[in-house]
Amino acid sequence: MNIFKKILCLVIGLTGIILTGCNKSETEVNTKTFSITTNSDEALFSYTAPEKAEAGETVTINIKVVKENHHIAFVTANSVACEKVSGDETEASYSFIMPEKDVEISIIVVENEPDHYRIFYPTDEAYTQICKITGPEWGAVGADVEVTFKMTEKYESFMPVEVMANDIPCELASSRISANEYVFKFTMPAEDVTITFKHDHEMHLITVEEAENSYVTMLNSGRDWDADPVIFEAWYGYYVKFLYGGELGFTADLKAVTASGIELDVTWLESDETAPNGCWMVQMPDEPISLSTVAHEKTDYLGKPFVGVYKGYQVIVGENNMFKSSTPTFSLDMRGNTAFFAKSTDSNKFDFDGCYQFDENSDTFAYLREYSDNGYGEVDYGVSGKYFSNGDAFIYISNLQVPKPDYVKYYFASKDDFDYFCAATDQYGVRYLAEIDKKGMKSWYYIETQSMNATKVNLTFTSGSTIAEACSAIAYYNGTALFRYDHAAAGSKPVFTMRGSEAGTYKAADGSGADLVLDGFGNISGASNGTYTVDKNIVNASDGTSYIIDTSEKTYTKVVTAEWSGSLTFIGEQAGAGVWNGNKGVGKFELYLNRTYEGTAKGKARIIMTANGEDLYKDDVAYAWNPAKKQIILSGVYVGSGHSSGSRQDLILDVSDDLNSMTVENIEYFHSGSSNNDRYLVLKDIVLKAQQ
Repeated sequence: MNIFKKILCLVIGLTGIILTGCNKSETEVNTKTFSITTNSDEALFSYTAPEKAEAGETVTINIKVVKENHHIAFVTANSVACEKVSGDETEASYSFIMPEKDVEISIIVVENEPDHYRIFYPTDEAYTQICKITGPEWGAVGADVEVTFKMTEKYESFMPVEVMANDIPCELASSRISANEYVFKFTMPAEDVTITFKHDHEMHLITVEEAENSYVTMLNSGRDWDADPVIFEAWYGYYVKFLYGGELGFTADLKAVTASGIELDVTWLESDETAPNGCWMVQMPDEPISLSTVAHEKTDYLGKPFVGVYKGYQVIVGENNMFKSSTPTFSLDMRGNTAFFAKSTDSNKFDFDGCYQFDENSDTFAYLREYSDNGYGEVDYGVSGKYFSNGDAFIYISNLQVPKPDYVKYYFASKDDFDYFCAATDQYGVRYLAEIDKKGMKSWYYIETQSMNATKVNLTFTSGSTIAEACSAIAYYNGTALFRYDHAAAGSKPVFTMRGSEAGTYKAADGSGADLVLDGFGNISGASNGTYTVDKNIVNASDGTSYIIDTSEKTYTKVVTAEWSGSLTFIGEQAGAGVWNGNKGVGKFELYLNRTYEGTAKGKARIIMTANGEDLYKDDVAYAWNPAKKQIILSGVYVGSGHSSGSRQDLILDVSDDLNSMTVENIEYFHSGSSNNDRYLVLKDIVLKAQQ
């Protein structure tokens, strides 16, 4: 019987267009192309195709039938059938190879026969990942239609059940279980048909047995994830994926054992869509299994003296830069198994945990970032600090989500009960002196937040007995004074006087005379007694004596100074004495006495040096005039080494008898402190002359 009742044909004429290539360089390249034009009946179908193509090129035509009860019968190019690439009889793609001539394409669209109807198959991934379904796209009314189900990899133990053609049950016609292939058939009704099915397989139970202080996190195999508890099961051959481990301070082992007692291999999967960071997996056997853990507590620090529960207070700037409390607001439980638990009741409201490592050489501890999870897959806080042998600890907490210094919080704590007082050097809270009072037994700590360090210090009181009240004391570390602490009275701010870098004992440079002792706080003894002031390397004692000190050699030279009575401005200039980036030019040395950048200042001098017109050195220093030796000493001038470094030295100028000229006595070459040996002044060639 003729299956076509009505044929609607559309013949598309195509006129070839020859494109001539253009000349490129010295070789002429010709590319022949042919046009593709189309007249479409939009009431029947729509299509897309290129307008032209080169000979030998694969041409693709996409066709979609838009009129109901019609389908694509065939497509030809120059009367040669085109190859169907994909799709069905109402929407499909065809292709052909472009010949070296114009092409006529014919698209034949026909009306469906009343005794043939469409057959639709499942396209949802829930079905297609389990099996591949093949069968005809059309079926004649009353004819037997066969549909083949081929189970895919990993789903070999499945089989299709309850196969339906609309509401008509399909009959299992044949099966090749070894090939995981099943064929079902049904009689075609006088209507379009949609194939549906269910799948069946034997599921085996997975029992999860978590030992105390361990965990197993299942990543798949849950029957119903909303159930409580979740039942885990899988079919033969399925890969069961999970994570396991120990709680804080514990490690764990896991065994996967079948119901018949066979231990299964547990392997690590580096990464997949289930676990991007990797997971453990086991292949399901044809019987139930159990996943069981055993926890082992870590013993890294068991019995160590730093293990225990600490309670303490936040290190903060209080009123008048002082803070006092006897009610702890912070606790830290450091356990021997490396776990810690931190909490606070202050405004920070800390409540976090993790694991730590301890360095017994430095008595410091620090959090381990891999254990700083807040329970939602993100890091939160970490605790670090320094332990002291008397059970005290300086602690700081880092915000791992906002790793900035302003977000670090500092605490002082102890395993013993104590009252707490701390004084800050200023309102910024960079340095503190903390006093720990354990039932009358006091200890003191110097805290520097920028370096995240605390140092146990000894205090020698010259008045008072506690820094919480009016007192004066000097803080020592290993016998060396660090600073003086003064607290005048209640309601006043404490004063920290840091020990000056000049502090020390100096020998006379000429080998005669008593030692000169400077305590760094303005007190002098030995060669002079009383108080002193210091400006760079010039020390002026309260008895009127002046000294030039060498802080590296720890020597001093006594100088008899007087007020300078000569010109206040000296300039020396010499061709060839200035070198800048290796190029010689004019070297210039300007000296302004009793003057600084800001203006007039007795006992100060401003120095300006240029080489080849470029600034080599500018600074304000102290100076002293020794009329007995006819010398001016410029104290603490930063002199370069010629290797991008330098040090402060005294520059000694020999002065003429008439006080109108000077030459440098102790340094021949003055290098820049910020460059190598290519920027300097030849000072030995420069004479500074008085300016009127």
